[in-house]
Amino acid sequence: VLPVLGNHEAMNLVGELRDATADICSRFAGTDADKVRDDGWREYEKLVKARARSRKGEQPLGLTRAKDGFLASYPRGCIEYRRALGPDGTYGKWLRQRPIAVQVGRTVFMHAGAPPDTTESLDALNTRAREEIARMDRFVARLTAAGLAAPWFRLEDLLAVAAAEVRWVNGLAERAKEQGEAPDLSGVDLALVKEAAAITGLGEWSLLDGDGPLWYRGYALADDATLDAPLTGLLARWQADRLVVGHTVNRDFKVRMRLGGRLFLI
Repeated sequence: VLPVLGNHEAMNLVGELRDATADICSRFAGTDADKVRDDGWREYEKLVKARARSRKGEQPLGLTRAKDGFLASYPRGCIEYRRALGPDGTYGKWLRQRPIAVQVGRTVFMHAGAPPDTTESLDALNTRAREEIARMDRFVARLTAAGLAAPWFRLEDLLAVAAAEVRWVNGLAERAKEQGEAPDLSGVDLALVKEAAAITGLGEWSLLDGDGPLWYRGYALADDATLDAPLTGLLARWQADRLVVGHTVNRDFKVRMRLGGRLFLI
């Protein structure tokens, strides 16, 4: 068995939990789940207060959840779930070693399938996905080390902190400009701020891009005439005869063959 990552694995690895229900999280809750959750709230609250002290002039704050909102967003087991899927977690370590594409003989297997106009090799696609996951992991570790986030934060909280860092520094620059002075950036980690600005655009990364290799639905929805020539060219570049994809549910719930066997929807 050669497992490949799909969009839901990628979402979970970067903390996007919109499809991880409270019931799913509860499967990871241990006997101390309530304590873990309470400790998580106290850590979150501590980060909110520390940010208010250290990021004077930032409006609104990057972290804004009240306790009820926090508990709703982090149901029992959610923090443990995030840890299990983190870079040091049992599932996270294993998943980070998996590719998004494999080739067996002349057959390529992918979750959704790279769009037919893709020019990258399979190795390049796999490398880019691994690098994007690693980049997010490094950013979360950096935020945690700076006392700006916790490693188990959901993606929306991580993005809120990232956007707040950019907003805070922009505010420093604007106020200095109004006073005709150079901004005092002595206490600013400019490299972190630069990376924070880049992270806010992760919706365009291959892991989350709606037309990326983990999300593209054209192989199921586009007509044969649209796919024929581009897919022929893609398979030639990959030295393959056929592409096998999942992701989009077939209406009859059966495996479908398209384009003379060059495309299988499973």
